[in-house]
Amino acid sequence: MADPRQSPMMKQWRSLKAQAGGNLLFFRLGDFYELFEQDAVQAAPLMGVTLTSRNRKAEDEEPIPLCGVPVHQFEVYAHKLLDKAKAISVAEQTEDPQSTKGLVRREIVQELTPGMRLLANEDRPHYTALIVGKEEDWILAACDIATGHALIERGESLEALEDAVSRLPIEDLRIPHGTKLSCSVGFQRACHLLLPRQARARLMEAFLLTDLSDLPLQSELEMQCLGSLIEICQRAQPLTPLRFTPFQEQAHLVWMGASTRRHLHLFEPKEQNLFQLLDQTQTAFGRRELKSLMMHPTQSSKEIRNRQELLRYLKQKPFERSQLRKSLKRVYDLERLLRRKRQAPQLFQIAQSLQASLEAVRALSDELPFFRELKEEFSAFEQLSQQFERELSWSEEPHAGWIAEKVNPSLDELRELQKRAQKALSDMELSLREKFKVTHLKIKFHQTHGFVMEVSRSQRDKIPEGVPRVQSLTQADRFKPSELKDLESKILSLERRIREAEEAEIQRLYEELERVRPALSPALKKLARLDCFQSLAEVSTRENWSSPQALDKIGQVRLEEAWHPLTKENFIPLSFELDQDRQRCLLLTGPNMAGKSSLLRVAALCAFLHQIGSDIPARAGHLSRFDRISCRMGAHDDLLFGKSTFFVEMKEVAQMLQGATEQSLLLFDEIGRGTSTYDGMSLAWAITEEVHGLKALSIVATHYLELAALEQSCKALKNYHLGVREIRGKLIFTRKLEAGPASQSYGIQVARLAELPPALLARAEKKLKDLERKRSPKAPLFEWVESQRYV
Repeated sequence: MADPRQSPMMKQWRSLKAQAGGNLLFFRLGDFYELFEQDAVQAAPLMGVTLTSRNRKAEDEEPIPLCGVPVHQFEVYAHKLLDKAKAISVAEQTEDPQSTKGLVRREIVQELTPGMRLLANEDRPHYTALIVGKEEDWILAACDIATGHALIERGESLEALEDAVSRLPIEDLRIPHGTKLSCSVGFQRACHLLLPRQARARLMEAFLLTDLSDLPLQSELEMQCLGSLIEICQRAQPLTPLRFTPFQEQAHLVWMGASTRRHLHLFEPKEQNLFQLLDQTQTAFGRRELKSLMMHPTQSSKEIRNRQELLRYLKQKPFERSQLRKSLKRVYDLERLLRRKRQAPQLFQIAQSLQASLEAVRALSDELPFFRELKEEFSAFEQLSQQFERELSWSEEPHAGWIAEKVNPSLDELRELQKRAQKALSDMELSLREKFKVTHLKIKFHQTHGFVMEVSRSQRDKIPEGVPRVQSLTQADRFKPSELKDLESKILSLERRIREAEEAEIQRLYEELERVRPALSPALKKLARLDCFQSLAEVSTRENWSSPQALDKIGQVRLEEAWHPLTKENFIPLSFELDQDRQRCLLLTGPNMAGKSSLLRVAALCAFLHQIGSDIPARAGHLSRFDRISCRMGAHDDLLFGKSTFFVEMKEVAQMLQGATEQSLLLFDEIGRGTSTYDGMSLAWAITEEVHGLKALSIVATHYLELAALEQSCKALKNYHLGVREIRGKLIFTRKLEAGPASQSYGIQVARLAELPPALLARAEKKLKDLERKRSPKAPLFEWVESQRYV
């Protein structure tokens, strides 16, 4: 028996697998993609499909592991593998099986990695990046091939690199040979850098530039880095010319580390986060723009004012905003559609989206410069949209019927002939019934056998021996008489000519689209910004937020009746002030559950929302602009890298202090609690003094009541506490901010609220009294602290 491993098809698979290297090879066979051998063994459990095998019946041959997925569900299974840091190579049939004798030619037409996902059913950003340099001086080029976004970042520490990885996010990292630099990206591969002239040519082509100075590249190495990255992406998509949107220097951004974003619940946990609250966008690219704004808050006062102006206008026009939302809801993900394979259904969606976008833009007033710019840019697409409306029509068929009538006379003539062909089939069916004296004879179309004459088993004896039988079924037989074969040849030829004519028209319309595409990308960027701010206006109106007053003076926060945006229902509003000269450091004491951490988050979130141009959850607010918003709270370790909770805490504090200036906002919650009492208190004391000396605005929440004495030596530090009352042994939390230090920590009372056993609590109270009696005599400093405490 012939070895199935040496069959022509398996030889072809092995040849393509050698080209795919370590990628999982999706091998097209009819309506399925098949994976063989170790690819199948790896992929089947990750995709959740059954692992089977070829040649299972041959006892003397070793079966070939096999699994497969339907072509129409490819993207569903591809995402499962990509999310597990696997890479995929797609081998398609590159010639028509019906016009080919023997083995169909197949070629690898696409490579997908976790960061390179040119797929339709996805609106999240996925970045591929290339990095050069060393820990203290690195350059990172990144791009999302599905949207055409690209950027360059620079940094001077491994922490800054890790922040960029989580912020974008980067899911595919390429590192040139010889570069000894890495970070926590699950999918990494080595690469080569292009020569400078090669990189220049690649960038000019990809960005459609005549002058490379239009890109914010500061060195030849940056040019090589970005050019090499785009070369890698283009090689992975050989059939799709990748085009990217020229980008601007990302200057004047607010520094917010990954830990701060995590502590403030900007994007996690998935069940409840700030992004979910703010996301009332109607388009996929608007949603990505909102996430980008949240990832890159700005320091620019002009940019903040422009955003607030747009937001205020949209808030004041609820009817216009409602109509805008309806129009935007009909817009598909144009950024991604423009980069997909040229097909009629995608072109029809582009046409619909362009029409809906124009409707949305036309309805805008001329009151704001932003609206006038948007209307002017979209006016360039009016003619193309009208052409699409005239020449395209909806079709149920994926490859036919998308070109309207009276667009191409030759195509109309072919369609008329096709209608006659349908009548010819009906006439032939009647003729064959008469010829063979078979009452229930039917003509059907079969994917493999073409047009066939189907006769029930009870009447098959009426068909002469000379008529070729092509298929036997349980209840019927199928035949192909010579006259049906001749008619089939004519009909299939006609269908092929119609498909070819329609395809030519579709490609002609795509060429028309390609002419305006350089202008369309920046216009879509503005439309995404409009969608983003109508979303913020919708949330602000619904949640009753207010527009903060932006202060040009550095170092000031004044919030009146502010609340946490994610816990509005159970939140008692807080009012407080930070001032560079008088009160730049608030030392916050009080028991657990009093609301210290919530106050820190309120301060940070209001500052953050202000610097993305949003309204804030407060009755009123006056806010300076900050160059850094850093927040340290909660307890977590990093077991993978052997880092304890206390080490992670100290590392985050070090990062906060390292780049802080008098224009920074620093928030600390329970510093030093992960070690012994005196070690923790000493560190908390020294850190608070350091923060005060930096002149940054700060709030320090602590259980170390002794730190209240710092008010004597740090003139701009003020003590505050969250109100709490003890009545008959029960704690009542007022949640109100009051001047002065707390009277005690109330640890045992809080434990009682948590319903610890009464006997255990009694022993704890006895031990506390013993420890207080044995405490050494109070120093004058601590006597002053106790004299300042408010009951």
